Amino acid sequence: MSALSLLNASNVTGQVGSAVTGLIGNTTNVTGQVGAAVRSLAGDWTLLLGALVLIGIFIFVTFILKQLIANVVVGVIALLVIRYLLGYPIEISALTILIAALGGAGGAAAILIATFLGWM
Repeated sequence: MSALSLLNASNVTGQVGSAVTGLIGNTTNVTGQVGAAVRSLAGDWTLLLGALVLIGIFIFVTFILKQLIANVVVGVIALLVIRYLLGYPIEISALTILIAALGGAGGAAAILIATFLGWM
């Protein structure tokens, strides 16, 4: 290789190295800005308390919805089993589905008793 080609290659390498150094320098600056923002929140107990309250609300709502969905599924399946598999003449209407959905298996039993007594 000639000395001229080596000189050009080192020049290109120097330019690439300075460009990479510039990128790393900018990244460090951004990291420093994020770190400063995080440090400004350090010791802010209201933020921590708010986060814990939101997590608690989320867990409570998830638990309640899980119970409600399970109750709806059990009630509607019980109503359909009573109607179609056991053959009892229960009228399927919005009211009976609502009672079975909200009451679960107990709601389906209440509909069966009400039908037996002639109230539905």
